[in-house]
Amino acid sequence: MNKITFLLFCCFSTFIFSQSKEFIILDETTEQPINLAQVLYPNLEIGSVSNEDGKVKIPIKKERIIVSHINYETKELQYADFIKKDTIYLVSNTSELDEIVVY
Repeated sequence: MNKITFLLFCCFSTFIFSQSKEFIILDETTEQPINLAQVLYPNLEIGSVSNEDGKVKIPIKKERIIVSHINYETKELQYADFIKKDTIYLVSNTSELDEIVVY
């Protein structure tokens, strides 16, 4: 009986520690999925990258996450914020270059 209880406890504890969250990263204005957006736990150095559908799956940790992409503004979310959301919207980053004169 003790062996069965121990085995069930081991299986259950493994299941608890392997929880993860899947969410979608979208453009705020067009609501199109963002491909290759990085999601990172900066303190733990754990992260993932979104696929072409904007979906990303990361393990659940009680830490803040940072969502970034080269064409969008970086967004930082606390654990309480991102655990409730299934969709994260990023704001487009508009960069303008100075005028170029060719002689």
